[in-house]
Amino acid sequence: MKNPKHRKMSRVAVFVLANALCFCVSMGEESIEAAELRAALDASLKQSTALKSENAKLLQVN
Repeated sequence: MKNPKHRKMSRVAVFVLANALCFCVSMGEESIEAAELRAALDASLKQSTALKSENAKLLQVN
C-alpha cells in the first residue's frame, strides 16, 4: 500500500500540472484573439487607406 505522504504529493503534483495546463490553454486562446484583432485592424487600415485614396481622386475631379 502506498504511503499517505506519497499519495498527498501525487495529488499536489496532479493539481499543479492541471493548473499549468489550464494556464497554457488560456494563453493560447489570448494569442488567437490577439491575432484575430491584429488581422481585423490590418483590414480596417487597408480599407481606410483605400477610402482615403478614393476620396482624394474624387476631390481632384471636382
